[in-house]
Amino acid sequence: MAKTVGKVACFEMDGGNWQTYCDRLEMYFLVNKVEDNLKLPTLISCIGDTAYELMVNLCSPKKPCDCEYDEVIKIMANYLQPKPSVVAERFKFRQCRQSNGQSVANFMAELKKASRYCDFGTTLDDNMRDQFVCGVNSDFVRQRLFAEEKLSYNKAVTIATTLEAAERDSHAIGDKDISERNDVKTVHKIQPVSAGRGLCESCGDPHHRQTECKFSQYVCDVCKIKGHLRRMCPQVMRGSSLGRPTNGFGANRRGNGGRGAANRGRSWRGGWSGRGGGARSGLHWVQGRDAEADQEDFLQGERGRDGEEVMNLMSLSQYKPE
Repeated sequence: MAKTVGKVACFEMDGGNWQTYCDRLEMYFLVNKVEDNLKLPTLISCIGDTAYELMVNLCSPKKPCDCEYDEVIKIMANYLQPKPSVVAERFKFRQCRQSNGQSVANFMAELKKASRYCDFGTTLDDNMRDQFVCGVNSDFVRQRLFAEEKLSYNKAVTIATTLEAAERDSHAIGDKDISERNDVKTVHKIQPVSAGRGLCESCGDPHHRQTECKFSQYVCDVCKIKGHLRRMCPQVMRGSSLGRPTNGFGANRRGNGGRGAANRGRSWRGGWSGRGGGARSGLHWVQGRDAEADQEDFLQGERGRDGEEVMNLMSLSQYKPE
């Protein structure tokens, strides 16, 4: 017994296409060299219980096996897929438009499917071309097609597909260039000192470390210790955090030259806050707005006192000791 090629599945009553099923069945007959007198028995044995029951009802009072193969195929087709209205199908065809994100190839397949029952005959290519040009989503592609002389359907599809591929490639190259530029910016971006350190301990600049600072060998005017400027002196910082002015840090306002007279009307407002007891070691001085003004006066006086132009000067009112 010769081995059969392929397999014919049962016909699906829900959503199945009878014409497509018959076309596949014909190919099965052809490749397996099924004789004409065996086509109907093969169909009945493969169609499935539900579809065979429908076939029996449609062929009544005769039995399906008493009919011819072509007769049974036509009876089933008239029930499952009655011929639609040509006008209605052409109306649906004229409504076809390429949706956003739909490729040219998918739009072309949709048009082919919509034209199936339009009965265009020899004018099929002209109607396909016209609807393709009218339904394409891109105005640029449509204008390009309008400029063509003797435009055929195949030529219109070729031009639209080529332009679609070119646009897709240009977007891909543009996205790559933007990504590379962003990578370069990230590499060359100046990274500030880590949050753990905050500022340079020598000059207060947040953009470099103490080992890179040119003031790392400078001798402080306050504590006379080498390694930092006056504004980064621990004694000055401690005095600002405790609210006790030290070494001319705006506290000795009365003896601070021209700034003392301007500051006589100011009051040092603040209060102690913290947990537990009255010892000041675990407390923090909450300064008022006048204290911030005194700090700014002090910082302005640091220019020239350190002998250098202060770079990236940061207000001590923003400094919060850990």
